[in-house]
Amino acid sequence: MRRTLIATGQATVTLALLAWIFSDGEVRAGVARALAESHAGWMALAVASAGVCVFTGALRWLIFLRMQGFAIRFPKVTAIFLVGGFFNLFLFGSLGGDAAKVVCVGRECPGRHTAAILSIMMDHMSGLVALLGMAVCFTFLRYDLFLATPLAAGMLGILVLLLGVSIGGIAICLVLARWGLADRLPMPAVVRARMAEVELAFNALGQQWPRTLLAVGVSVMVMFSHFLTFYCSSRAVEGRSSLVEILTVMPVVDVMAGLPVSISGLGVREKSFEELLGVIGGVPVETAILISLGGFAASLVWSLAGGVVFCFYRPSGRRIRLRDVRTEMPSGGS
Repeated sequence: MRRTLIATGQATVTLALLAWIFSDGEVRAGVARALAESHAGWMALAVASAGVCVFTGALRWLIFLRMQGFAIRFPKVTAIFLVGGFFNLFLFGSLGGDAAKVVCVGRECPGRHTAAILSIMMDHMSGLVALLGMAVCFTFLRYDLFLATPLAAGMLGILVLLLGVSIGGIAICLVLARWGLADRLPMPAVVRARMAEVELAFNALGQQWPRTLLAVGVSVMVMFSHFLTFYCSSRAVEGRSSLVEILTVMPVVDVMAGLPVSISGLGVREKSFEELLGVIGGVPVETAILISLGGFAASLVWSLAGGVVFCFYRPSGRRIRLRDVRTEMPSGGS
């Protein structure tokens, strides 16, 4: 029932935001005109860039799987990564995708679910470092541009807040677990177990630091190719945004779209692009909306490819079922 309510709420917010965005007749006409004049070649490049993001993301996860002692080959890891991308889209965001990957790895290597979870945790930490690096290099250096409107300033504040909370939370969990303080404080057993997992993840990162540095470098490639997808989408609809402008707004847009209020960030992402590109680059509303939808569509191609892989994927001779993934999902994300 709880999952149903969350899904219903997200669907409602998504439809409401999209209806709001397209309620203006001039916006609808502008979107139709820009779409008719779009360049297929640049959209093909957007799809290719999204594919680079997928395969470099699989490579990054492979590094962390190796750090946990898994011997799964890259083609199989890529297949599992694509399946995770499919569930990211259709099953409660990253929690659904992570659960799908844990189930698949668990079928490949039975009894190693905890190690699979740790590899995914380290993968997310590496992505957080890359996002922080991109934000420092592009977004924070041009923070004054975001102060033009209260909404843009608020979005930038959310990015700073979430990055601070994420990094601070990891640091606190590490300190509590490393010094054994978690056992002395009154807290649920589930929280204590999560702190222990964070400690194990950090120990692996420190002990195998060459691989850690390699993974961080790959993370930058993952993040850049993801952002480049939206730049190609911009060029496809003759957007006037430069690559630097796209790189400046994307960390904020990604964080806003990642908030669990709509399905796959639809609606939230479009309003974020509309506001930020309008403030920073003077991009018309209809163009900003198409840039967002084009970048999402390019990524959607690979998510749907993950659905095809899911239909035929049979680790250890058995097919993964949707029920298996739902069973593995943490209760907090249900």
